Amino acid sequence: MTGGPMEAGKFDYRGKSMKIDAIDTIYVAGAPDATQAEIEAVEESARPTCGSCALMDTANSMNCLTDALGMALPGNGTIVAAHTDREDLFRKAAHRIVEMSRAYYRDGDDSVLPRSICSHKGLGNAVRMILVIGGSTNTILHLLAVAQESGVDFGIDDFDRISRETP
Repeated sequence: MTGGPMEAGKFDYRGKSMKIDAIDTIYVAGAPDATQAEIEAVEESARPTCGSCALMDTANSMNCLTDALGMALPGNGTIVAAHTDREDLFRKAAHRIVEMSRAYYRDGDDSVLPRSICSHKGLGNAVRMILVIGGSTNTILHLLAVAQESGVDFGIDDFDRISRETP
């Protein structure tokens, strides 16, 4: 369970209102005719709420990836940090963690362990999801590590095959 992504910022730039993220601050700051006031205003506007940066970087890619792998409840990667639905998700996740802990420690149920949840098919679905959303290339390293820790034979050839099959 993560804190979720922040909302995009809003910025009025030279008469045009736009939604922005942290990357947009680079464009404004790098403009040769940008004023110091514009740079400061865009910096203040780029991060309006709590949460991970409002762009598809490693943090948000990994949050979505955990959804696709079945390692987090749906919405972990997409419900913004400041939204009221996030609290409901926290409560559901906490309840699920307690259920899974009881199943493992009290009942000896290994099927609730991450190594049992992670599968070749699940890793493939996670790769497809990352391709479709334009996720971070850092997820390749993380997925390879997850596969190794889970004892699943999943490698770079699988990434190649899936990327060729995915429109």
